[in-house]
Amino acid sequence: MTKRLTISICLILCWGCRSDVAQQDAMEFARSKGADIRISIKGDAHRVDLRRCTFDSDIKSAIRNMPAIDTLLVGKAFTDADAEVVEGLVSLKNLDLSRATVTAATFERLTGLRQLEFLALNGLTLSDNDMEALSKLRQVKAISLVDAKCSEDALRRFTEQNPDCTIAR
Repeated sequence: MTKRLTISICLILCWGCRSDVAQQDAMEFARSKGADIRISIKGDAHRVDLRRCTFDSDIKSAIRNMPAIDTLLVGKAFTDADAEVVEGLVSLKNLDLSRATVTAATFERLTGLRQLEFLALNGLTLSDNDMEALSKLRQVKAISLVDAKCSEDALRRFTEQNPDCTIAR
């Protein structure tokens, strides 16, 4: 019985080490591609800035190995096709999609991110359909729309549907 318990504990510890190694490798790889990564006191990547990176399959893979990210900044290279990576970041609280090429398809994928509180959409052109998809993100407390373009009607409908969400323009 004791031998079994010891083996189980060793396997659990080794598994934890393996994921830590994968995360460390992912962080180093992302840094080599130009990412700016801030580390939490626990050693997890908590703020990842990819605005100077090409959002390719290698970066996507690295992001998947950093599950504790709470702040993610992406750049112009980020598109609707990349949104599936963000879906898996359940700890994400702050997402900066400024100047990215995204539509309602991306915003719909964010509905499962229950921790998401802040969304930056600076410089985007948002259609009425995009604004409708954004209105479904009830967990978001603040949205930055500096230099963003959207119709006044769509913005009015959004604020009516989300009265607790602050909008910065």
